[in-house]
Amino acid sequence: MNVLFVLCLLLLFSYILELTNQKVRIPSVIFLIATGLGLKELVLRFYPEFYQVFDVNVLLPSVGTIGLILIVLEGSIELELTREKLNIVWKSALIAFLSILLTILFLSFLVITLFKLETNLRVVFLNITPLSIISSAIAIPSVRLMSKHIKEFVIYESSLSDIIGVIVFNFFLVNTSIRFSNVFYFIYETFIMLLISIGVSIGLSLFLSKIHHRIKFMPIIIVIMLVYLLSKMYHLPSLLLILVFGLTLKNFEKLLHFEVSKKWAEYFQPDSLNRELKKFEDIVNEGVFLIKTIFFFLFGYSLNLEDILNLQNLEVSGLIILIIYVVRSILLWIFHLNLNPIVFFAPRGLISILLFLSIPQNVKMERISNSVLVQVVLITTFLMMVGNFLHKKTPS
Repeated sequence: MNVLFVLCLLLLFSYILELTNQKVRIPSVIFLIATGLGLKELVLRFYPEFYQVFDVNVLLPSVGTIGLILIVLEGSIELELTREKLNIVWKSALIAFLSILLTILFLSFLVITLFKLETNLRVVFLNITPLSIISSAIAIPSVRLMSKHIKEFVIYESSLSDIIGVIVFNFFLVNTSIRFSNVFYFIYETFIMLLISIGVSIGLSLFLSKIHHRIKFMPIIIVIMLVYLLSKMYHLPSLLLILVFGLTLKNFEKLLHFEVSKKWAEYFQPDSLNRELKKFEDIVNEGVFLIKTIFFFLFGYSLNLEDILNLQNLEVSGLIILIIYVVRSILLWIFHLNLNPIVFFAPRGLISILLFLSIPQNVKMERISNSVLVQVVLITTFLMMVGNFLHKKTPS
């Protein structure tokens, strides 16, 4: 009963933070992690026996996986593809890809040089990749007060960063070495997954438009999760399914403009599908809010205050953050985008934490620890908050 009571208070507290975010401009993730950490200290002081029984590390990966699926789905549904937006879409996609690639390379060079490591590149890349990915779960809610151009760029870039980053991470996780044959096989697997994703997306879109039962959205989310988990078991780039499904739903009407697809339009009832899409978006948004709140609270509960305040690790975190923002500044300058405030919107968050937790223990690097991860997440989120305060909203 006490756990349920705390959970209800936590969700209401998180919702109030969401409502007031436009005025206070402080990301809710900071409060949630701090609340989890504070509650842990209270439990250790007054209910130590409860702390021994309740192991949040068992829950974190499962909650994080659900969060990952819903966040990428939420992000892909936001990606409306039109001729007018083609320029910003390809720019944000290219910046997201180059940012991940260059950050991995520079951070890996730094880590190998600084720590004088004698290990293969795949292990270094695997540990560094989570720190190279922008968190759409934190970035997107923080741009509500920004101009339309900035808002769209951050939405596209952070959503695509999530997707590209997870695909890159899975490549390093599955392959024990980096060879041309592995890259070729990964491209083949991606093609197979793309065909599966198109088939599943068409089937779920048809289900969404045809079924008039009062329960239809949860079965869709469950099917997506099942296909995602099955694809992951066979080492396929499973996140591609969510991206294709979200893009299909959001841009279905545009697909019907092609001659080949016009004759199939009547089966999908585009008007009905658009109505249901709006409801589905609301369900996904609510789900992301719920899972994100629980995840960051549990993550805060799993932390140790000593790790966050570890000055030795702070030196490593500082160098990592420096490279993140130097790479970002250079890319934004090359693509002729205003540095202020976009350069600040590069927070690390749920996906970075989830991927970091999924690194096998036998290949984890001691110097890239949980403490370093937490410091990078908190400092990049704080810098985003600073950018939000410094920037004055311009008319859309």
